Amino acid sequence: MTVMGRLMDSTDWAGLTAEVLGRGATARLPARGGSMRPFIPDGCVAVVEPARAEDLRVGDVALVSIGGSLVIHRVVRLGRVAGRPAVQTKGDAVCELDSWACGDAVLGRVVALERDGGLVVPLGGSRAARVRDRLVAFVSLRLRRWQGAWLRQAARRKPH
Repeated sequence: MTVMGRLMDSTDWAGLTAEVLGRGATARLPARGGSMRPFIPDGCVAVVEPARAEDLRVGDVALVSIGGSLVIHRVVRLGRVAGRPAVQTKGDAVCELDSWACGDAVLGRVVALERDGGLVVPLGGSRAARVRDRLVAFVSLRLRRWQGAWLRQAARRKPH
């Protein structure tokens, strides 16, 4: 799910968002796209608090910079890149994993969603919500593997 601004290009928007979060402030960002459906519908507003890779857990929904674009995806793996804490994210509705993000590429954690003209849905605050988020991350990774296996099997069966 990408984040976009209306009056700025994506590079300006990413820089401004990184600066706001870097100062410890909360950011409200319009989320666009379908990669996190149904959890984050297109057009809702994500409320993001500053966070570093070492602050995130599997199942958290994070704001990361990937290839110069801001992306809101779920953390599915924790690791290290060049000795630094890193996260790997993935959209709930897509099969592909994002590249590892560490350092300045990890901007924050989505803590709430504003839907339907202002309805606020808090994320990850309760134990039940954290368990749900970890379960979604686990299932998302497994579905990716199962789809890959299914596609390989289908390719073998396809007449040439």
